Amino acid sequence: MKRNNKEEQHSPTRFIPNASANSLAQGIHKPLYPVKIMKVEVLQIDWFLGKEPAEGTITVKAKDGSPISAFAYEEEFTEGEVVNVEFDSINDDLDWNTIFGENKNQEKKLVKSINDWEYEGYGQIKSIEPVVIDFGDIELETGKWTSDKKVVGEFVYWKINRLDIIKIE
Repeated sequence: MKRNNKEEQHSPTRFIPNASANSLAQGIHKPLYPVKIMKVEVLQIDWFLGKEPAEGTITVKAKDGSPISAFAYEEEFTEGEVVNVEFDSINDDLDWNTIFGENKNQEKKLVKSINDWEYEGYGQIKSIEPVVIDFGDIELETGKWTSDKKVVGEFVYWKINRLDIIKIE
């Protein structure tokens, strides 16, 4: 499994996106901790400006069959292949009340935004340190933004500015 460093910054009541300015500038953002590995089918690949370096949008089939598009950097994918992946993300800066107050219907889903790789996530916290949220179609580690064990099982809202996909070999 591939793993690189990812910086996290947080305070008790606010979550600050867990990527360094350097990694954002380079388009590199890999998880520090292993996230939930999923087997997916690659539906479509849209490389930017050729294939060197391999960078672009990978669309895969979610658990319910709907497409999920994510950013890939220096990963090799082939349309039609079934492959193990993990998802990572660059997230919006949300306050505690927004995170815990905007999923009133207790849903587990990703809602695609207008922009590529951007989603509004509605999910349930599965674990902490790091926090893992189950969005129904995917499970995503969102960093160490809380150590309060009382939040396990709570339904939350999450803003994903860029969903990344990483191939696990």
